[in-house]
Amino acid sequence: MQIPIKKTLDKIPGGLMVVPLFLGVLTNTFFPQFLKIGSFTTALFSKDASSTILACFMFLIGSQINFKLAPKALKKGAILITGKFIVGAGIGLGVAAIFRLPEY
Repeated sequence: MQIPIKKTLDKIPGGLMVVPLFLGVLTNTFFPQFLKIGSFTTALFSKDASSTILACFMFLIGSQINFKLAPKALKKGAILITGKFIVGAGIGLGVAAIFRLPEY
């Protein structure tokens, strides 16, 4: 016997995203201690979960790269970060030049 979960979710507009969010809201509203079952899970569902999710994401990405590809990835990352820094600094200096306060 198969449970037609996907077919049921497809009947609801945005069901794959809305239904789990709604279930999470109900769980957190009526059973707030339910997700506090361990250190990682508690950190993942806390108010400051962004660092936990980011650490998990970085670990999983790092575990999929092999050492032969690491220099290429580092070079690409350095080029992208340098470009973003130059653009941001340029915008900041441009705004500072436009809105310069008069000297007294």
